[in-house]
Amino acid sequence: MLIISDGFEQACRDCFRWIETEHDFQFVSAKLDYDYSTVGYRNSTTIILLFLGTGSTPFLTVQSTDPKRSDEYAVDYLFEERAPEFLPTADDRKDPSSNGVARILLKYSSGLRSGGLDVLQGDFSIF
Repeated sequence: MLIISDGFEQACRDCFRWIETEHDFQFVSAKLDYDYSTVGYRNSTTIILLFLGTGSTPFLTVQSTDPKRSDEYAVDYLFEERAPEFLPTADDRKDPSSNGVARILLKYSSGLRSGGLDVLQGDFSIF
């Protein structure tokens, strides 16, 4: 089982480094609690949050930076519509090990790069 630690933060930073260099996202937070971790990124239009609970696998949400739009969206829907090959499988979701977590983070990162560039630029119309 993955111990919630800065290991999750580093894995996120490794997989999502490209959003910082290519899309002006800033790493804004890492909250590491006893049983839950959250890692966040933000640019002028979009907030990305990655979550990991003890004994589970990560999930990813996006939301607008516009305070009038407070909805938060799970990217799984985006991937179902545009890049299903990047959806974590049931087998992926059964593996909370460090390798399993890294595999899902890589899928999320690759899926956003492949099918979510509009969302990274603040267009949430897919949702």
